[in-house]
Amino acid sequence: MFGYYLESINRIGGAAQSASDLVADLPGLLATERAATIEQITGVLDARQGELQALMVELRSALEAGGATSDSVRATIASMDALVARFDRSASPAAGPPPRPFDITDHTEALRQLGVAAEHLQALLGQADQQAPALAQLPNQAAGRLTELVDHVYWRLVQLVLVVVVASMLGALARRAIAARWRRSSPA
Repeated sequence: MFGYYLESINRIGGAAQSASDLVADLPGLLATERAATIEQITGVLDARQGELQALMVELRSALEAGGATSDSVRATIASMDALVARFDRSASPAAGPPPRPFDITDHTEALRQLGVAAEHLQALLGQADQQAPALAQLPNQAAGRLTELVDHVYWRLVQLVLVVVVASMLGALARRAIAARWRRSSPA
């Protein structure tokens, strides 16, 4: 019976020694794992950054095309206004209202509304162009936040391991003390 307890105490001592070896190797192991994790996250962010940059290039092209379209619409509106002005000057006052082959005022109003829409589109394109630098900074901000998260998780894991090791050592020391007390009190 006494041999059984002595063997159990020896196993506990071996476990404490293994825990001590683990604690000694823990900083190197955690540093390696942390570096690998950061490298993996950085790789993912780099891959996503390329996609986002491609999207930004496409967005910029679309905005430039929209700007060119807006300029073309303005030129068309100016031409139509000149055409309408020529018809308004050539009309001479007659005794009655002159007969109109078609209603140009409807077309003029539609072109004016198109001009207003083009101005709104130009303002929208300007706002999108102003927001482009903020969109370009998003990957960098995400990488910083992910690094902070990895650091936080890393230190929490270190704390957890230290608590487990200390609890194991205290348990082993308590068992040794109990075994020593038992040996002294038991008849030989």
